[in-house]
Amino acid sequence: MNVMTNTIGREGLVRTLVDHSDRGTAVALIAGPGMGKTSVFERYIQTTYKQWERIPKKLKIVPVYIQLGQIPNNKKLSPHEFWAHLLTTILQEVTHPRVFISGKPQSFPIPKFLAKEDPFKIFDEALTHVVQKISGTAMWCRYRFIFDQSDLLFHPVYSPVTQKLLGVIKQNELASPYGVTFIGGRRLYEQSLRKKSLFHFLRRVPMACFNESDIFQYLQKRMPNISQETMQQVQHFSGGHPTVLEKLVQALAETTEDFDAALRQVATTIEPLFKLIWQEFDLGRGINYRGTYSAPEHAVMLYLIEQKKEVPVRILEKELGLKRLHDIIEFLCYVGVATKVLQNDKTLIRASFHLWNQWYLWRIRF
Repeated sequence: MNVMTNTIGREGLVRTLVDHSDRGTAVALIAGPGMGKTSVFERYIQTTYKQWERIPKKLKIVPVYIQLGQIPNNKKLSPHEFWAHLLTTILQEVTHPRVFISGKPQSFPIPKFLAKEDPFKIFDEALTHVVQKISGTAMWCRYRFIFDQSDLLFHPVYSPVTQKLLGVIKQNELASPYGVTFIGGRRLYEQSLRKKSLFHFLRRVPMACFNESDIFQYLQKRMPNISQETMQQVQHFSGGHPTVLEKLVQALAETTEDFDAALRQVATTIEPLFKLIWQEFDLGRGINYRGTYSAPEHAVMLYLIEQKKEVPVRILEKELGLKRLHDIIEFLCYVGVATKVLQNDKTLIRASFHLWNQWYLWRIRF
């Protein structure tokens, strides 16, 4: 995705993440497929490094980025592989030269995670040893976990490590991380809502599509001669969804701003993205719309598409006979298929992502 898309409309979100990092807050960044959550964290990490340059003597909170889907043998994960990968990544980051004001960073050997030994004990002892060695030296820093693709933690393959991982995060010791950010989608969101869940301690930070102002600003920077009509068409068909917005801009450039040709080009490439969004609706349940109460997310989605306008939340609840739709509305917004609007102190919601709306109406029939 173009760097411009990563920055316009996301500055406030990046500042929020930096503030949470400085405070050691445990955060869940929630977003659907293609919403740019990984790109936002790349920006956050860059911002963190720049802060170190501006304030070199400030205690450094080192981001330790773990992409769960790329851990070796992820589909048949063993605790030994998980804790070895975690320790290796921590040591790589906290001993990186950019962390230090001066001097040569000390290196620490990675212990062998032997099959007959407790992998968590090896991890804990090695990390405690490193912290003791760097405490009070020019190497002293804290680290913060960033777990991408965090919905994987709710797959049975991760059950042998999840509870101990959360134990490490919640400990108040020098060897413990200075907070954590989990990046995920609907499974992470719903687990963080449940009071009895191990993830209930997380502070939720849901993402959203770009608003009209952000879309127009982005389009004008990418395509200075773009017409007002074309900008409105892009907004209507993309709904401000970052991935679709970027695809439309690229297609416009390739078709010399022929919008119909660009739209046809994009329509042939976005089905994989829409299937991923559909999976967020379905969560493997095999549920299509069979009634308001069995699938309220589908009921709300269909109603918004049919209305073709902004709908007050209270009206939505009344028309569908449902109460407390807050979590469903949040879901539609962070997955990128609806947008909230504040008007005269009232919250309205609309489904203005026309390409998705067309595909969804076709898919819901099956």
